[in-house]
Amino acid sequence: MSEFTASHNQYGITGGVSVGAETSAPSLASSHTATGPASVVEAYFAAIDRHDYQAAWDLGGKNLSQPYASFAAGFATVARDTVSVTNTDATTAFVSLHTVRTDGTQTTYTGIFTVVGGTITSANLHPWTGS
Repeated sequence: MSEFTASHNQYGITGGVSVGAETSAPSLASSHTATGPASVVEAYFAAIDRHDYQAAWDLGGKNLSQPYASFAAGFATVARDTVSVTNTDATTAFVSLHTVRTDGTQTTYTGIFTVVGGTITSANLHPWTGS
């Protein structure tokens, strides 16, 4: 997980991510208490911005099709993320995500996160093309 490509971005999210990915990192209990889709997705990106990759992993990064080491290393060039939840239903958060890298480049994504039982189970983000 390093640079953006057509099939993989630094979040390990591609079109149609499967659930049940490798979970090689030790599992630590998450300190979040909210279980709604918007709260979980916001907590996930807040953990990433704090460089608390274990917390982000526990919130569902473990379900985004990559080993923990790749998940954590993939955020080395991310300075900050701004996530806006634009809509929700019982298990889905529709988001707009703006990423700023350490070199100053910026990318905006749109997509969805599925949250079940307080954990992200799948995600689908695509770069926003502005049209």
